[in-house]
Amino acid sequence: MSRIYRSGKAVIKKPAVDRYTKGYFLRRFACNLRWETIDCGWKLNALFHSGEVPKNLIQPVADFYVHILNITELSRCVKGRVSKRLQTEVKAFIDAINQMDLTISAASSHTDCYKKTKEQVIQVCDACRHFIWQFEQTMNSFKLGFKLPAAPTNWALKEHLDQLIRDHRATRDADSFPRFKHVARALATKGHTLSEKMYGNYKRQYKAGTYNNLIQ
Repeated sequence: MSRIYRSGKAVIKKPAVDRYTKGYFLRRFACNLRWETIDCGWKLNALFHSGEVPKNLIQPVADFYVHILNITELSRCVKGRVSKRLQTEVKAFIDAINQMDLTISAASSHTDCYKKTKEQVIQVCDACRHFIWQFEQTMNSFKLGFKLPAAPTNWALKEHLDQLIRDHRATRDADSFPRFKHVARALATKGHTLSEKMYGNYKRQYKAGTYNNLIQ
């Protein structure tokens, strides 16, 4: 670390740290997919020029490759937040992968050239599915620096409260909640203490469908 003097004081200049955003990972996943598909592409190109591959298979594979390159190019341009356009394109990409599987399976040929072509296409589809898995895992992950709640969740209390709410709704309106006083007394018999403010938080979680989530 170098020292920079400001106003007569020694200041340590810290090295720049790359921010590990979702875009950071997606760019690398896209590069991996691009290189793997390019490698298979050279092999497929040689097989196509042999003239033994069914002609009705050449165009679908070429179109599929265009789709792959579009996805990787969009992913490589991501910097911070992932655009809605890319998320939409990835959903369409999943359908394209499945369609490519059906196309390669439906092609009828028993030549060695066709078998090699099928192996390469299957390898490309597997690489694409792996990219989709990486994309979904990245999108569903927490951002760097996400802090867990300071106080641990009392799951025993939440289980008892859940049962109280279910019992209440079994004989009343399906969207109603028992009164706080009734809940507090019932939980006290189980050795739990619940504030009115926390009960309000739990009701909001219940309505949002996140009551049982590990992280709120």
